[in-house]
Amino acid sequence: MARETSLRDGTPGQRALFAVLVAVPLLGVLLAVTDTLQRIGQPNVGWMMDENYVSPTRNDASEAGLRGGGMALRINGQDVPADLHLRGSPPGVRTQVGDTNTLAFRTPGGHERELTFTVEPWTWHQVVFTRGATDAIGLLFAVVGIGSFVLRPYEAASWALLAMGCVSGGTLLTTFIPLESGRWLNTLYFLVVVSFVPSVALHAGLAFPVMHPWLRRARTVWAIYAFGLLLLAINLLARSSNYAGPLAYARSFGLGATLAAIVFLIARCLLLALRTTDTVIAQRARMLLAGSVAGLAPFAVVQFARETLGVLPIDSRFTIWPIGIFVLAIGRITVRQELLNARIAVRRAVLYVGAVAILTLIALLLIAVRPYAVAVLLFPLLYLWPRFDARLNRRLYPQRARFPELLRALGTEMATGESADAVLDVLAQAPGRLCDARSS
Repeated sequence: MARETSLRDGTPGQRALFAVLVAVPLLGVLLAVTDTLQRIGQPNVGWMMDENYVSPTRNDASEAGLRGGGMALRINGQDVPADLHLRGSPPGVRTQVGDTNTLAFRTPGGHERELTFTVEPWTWHQVVFTRGATDAIGLLFAVVGIGSFVLRPYEAASWALLAMGCVSGGTLLTTFIPLESGRWLNTLYFLVVVSFVPSVALHAGLAFPVMHPWLRRARTVWAIYAFGLLLLAINLLARSSNYAGPLAYARSFGLGATLAAIVFLIARCLLLALRTTDTVIAQRARMLLAGSVAGLAPFAVVQFARETLGVLPIDSRFTIWPIGIFVLAIGRITVRQELLNARIAVRRAVLYVGAVAILTLIALLLIAVRPYAVAVLLFPLLYLWPRFDARLNRRLYPQRARFPELLRALGTEMATGESADAVLDVLAQAPGRLCDARSS
């Protein structure tokens, strides 16, 4: 019987790569927490800007009618320049606590409005309002990717999910942190992770719902991530040149590549859901298809359309939140069985700890009566503990005790099968009879 693979079984290179990928979301968490701690108590003008698109950062701003996706036109009477992303902060903004700012903006519906907000200090509630759900989805991405790899280390599909979980999680964790010139680590980190998002999406599209034969070739994986390095070089050049000339389209190029990778994943899931004869693969394809269409497609389409065509002015947070549906879908098809096994192991551990705690309490009570009275437990314990262990196994693994009987029955049915189809039917039913597998 083959020994189950563990994290210790990897080569030094594999373990180093695993450590690097895990460090990506950890660094993202560190940057997000640092930004939060620095932000608390600082002035909050009531909105944030993604290029010229404005979104509320407080409940009162949202209740006053400021909706994400609106286009900022003027702040305190000064026009907001079209190249704001090259200038940093918008002109004319008052940032002293207690000051007021009047924001003129065009709503997503096309109407022009003016609202006045008082500058308040940032609070924890406002940070959660601004990016809490996005951070939670980023952490969920990382947990699913790392958890799947720990449960099934060094498999091709596990590498794909680990890369996607760590890179996408790091991207989401740092989506709303400032990227001004003075925050070079924030900027460098975000440019690195966002450059590899198309690569990890394409890698996942080839690995799920079932591994594509192309992934058996090492050069395929190298080519996928070489494209990420190329995109990183383009983004770094664009940032250093203030997005001058053709490099002004660097962000559109990256978003287009991400959209293409997601379309590939959706198309592959649709093809497998409709054409494969394997019911398990078809089920996985349908789950991932639903998660991709409902979770990934809105984000990719809206971001690309808004950046490239200037349409669909929707708050990016509204398109990020549904990504959680995709995370749950891919987690469902990859780690569910391993998590069920882990749940059984946890139940067993809890029962064992409870039994040991009761025996320890009894021993302490006996020692309090007589120093050697604990020896009274010895013979009953030697007799009862093996029976307790056996009963626990029958409870948690009900099929295990019947394995010999079940195997004999399966062998008899196969031997007496009147045709090859009859024998195959017995084999198809065997996993369900042996371990309650739902499909085989």
